Amino acid sequence: MSRHGQRKFNLHSIAVKYCVVTCIFIIVPILVFFMLAQRFNTNIVLDQKRRSDLATLNAFSSSISAYMTSIETIAGLIVRDKSIQQFVSDASSSSSVHGKVIYKELDSSLCLSPFFDIDTSILAIGLTDASGFFIGEHKLNPDRLSYFFQNFFMKKAPVTQAIWTSTFSIEFQDSGEVKKVLAHLTPIMENTGNISGYLVLFLDTHKFDELLTAYSDDIYVLENVYIIGSKREVPNNTSLYSFSQI
Repeated sequence: MSRHGQRKFNLHSIAVKYCVVTCIFIIVPILVFFMLAQRFNTNIVLDQKRRSDLATLNAFSSSISAYMTSIETIAGLIVRDKSIQQFVSDASSSSSVHGKVIYKELDSSLCLSPFFDIDTSILAIGLTDASGFFIGEHKLNPDRLSYFFQNFFMKKAPVTQAIWTSTFSIEFQDSGEVKKVLAHLTPIMENTGNISGYLVLFLDTHKFDELLTAYSDDIYVLENVYIIGSKREVPNNTSLYSFSQI
């Protein structure tokens, strides 16, 4: 082929100018449109997911609140029982003469037994004096109770209103079974208005697992960073961070 037969690329040709114009006014806007549309759709999906998660958490929070309110109502009912008030008052009076060692000779189950089956999540019910020493407790290991509650009363005293504790472990005397619980304490009042002792309800933390079965999402109930409620089986004292690494 001769030199004259070869075509040279002409940057200023009409074809090149047409291609550039096409890219600028048609192709680029289309690309920009699809990029913006994708980002917009992603934002919509994320916002819908956020709203759904928030609704789920609000619903679960309401179920926990309703459960805890029911426990507080039960506690308020029990502390008004005259036989319980009399038992704690008599025990406290005896301790002023014989010392707190007298508590071991008493049996709180005699006055508490009508309430043992009031709620399946209540694993045990106990009574203490105004200082937090358990009276007539024979169902649970007293050493475990003393270890937790003496520290609790030292930090929280004076306990003048109903209060929830953090989680801890109890041990059943007969079987040696250990359960993780949280407790609800309600003051037992004398006619004078003074506190004679406390009603202690020991709540099974597996109740949180039960409440979670109504939800399809993975939700964890945390105490600080530790998981105390989950739809999946989680070892005791497992932090959310370490569990997410498994």
